[in-house]
Amino acid sequence: LRVSLTFDGWTTRIMEAYIGVTVHYISRDWELRSEVLSFEELDGSHSGENQAAHLYSIIKRYGIENKVFTFSLFRSSI
Repeated sequence: LRVSLTFDGWTTRIMEAYIGVTVHYISRDWELRSEVLSFEELDGSHSGENQAAHLYSIIKRYGIENKVFTFSLFRSSI
C-alpha cells in the first residue's frame, strides 16, 4: 500500500502555529480514500525546517515511512 500526503501549516491571529496532515490512498476495492492523519499545534516557528521535522515525526508515529509515495503542500515555506 502506497499513500500520498497533503498538508498545510498556518498561524492564528494570536500567533499559534498549526499543521494539518491528510493521507490519501486507493483501497483494496479501488476506491480513493482520504483521512485526516493529524491536526495539531506546531511547536516553535512556522519555518520550513520545523514543519518538515514535525511532518516526519507524524509519519514515524503512524509507521508509514516506507509507504509515502508523494507529498503535496499548499503555500508552505518548505
